[in-house]
Amino acid sequence: MSRNFWKNADVAAPFDPHTYGLRDIFGGGDAPAAPDYTPVAQASKESAQIMADLGREQLDESRRQYEQNMAVAKPVVEAQQRIMDETARQGKDYYDYNTSTFRPLEQQMVADAGKEGSDARIEEAASEAVADARTGLLFRASTAQTPPRWLDRDGE
Repeated sequence: MSRNFWKNADVAAPFDPHTYGLRDIFGGGDAPAAPDYTPVAQASKESAQIMADLGREQLDESRRQYEQNMAVAKPVVEAQQRIMDETARQGKDYYDYNTSTFRPLEQQMVADAGKEGSDARIEEAASEAVADARTGLLFRASTAQTPPRWLDRDGE
């Protein structure tokens, strides 16, 4: 087979170490020159400078907006603080008034209620009720009033 056959073939020629040599196939010979990265480094430096400038501009804008917002918000916050302090003062005053005025009355009412529930007081109240009923019936009889229907024993 001749070399010209492989030039016109649809498949690759078999390796012939005599034609090219092992050194040509496996990267032998002189190395190419190193690439020049100067344009990439300059572009990177420019990009870093642009981003630094942008960061400063954003920080300046944030500071400007903060100052502008604080000019509006500070008086509102101070007014709310004054209202909160006044409300707390009024609440304490009202609490003190209630504890000094109504607590003694409530304590007295609880003590009186405890006395009203005692056995002696229940007996006394029952005796008063019986006496009041008798007095009422005697008064009606003496004034010749007709008794109310609920006193009628026939239920009519």
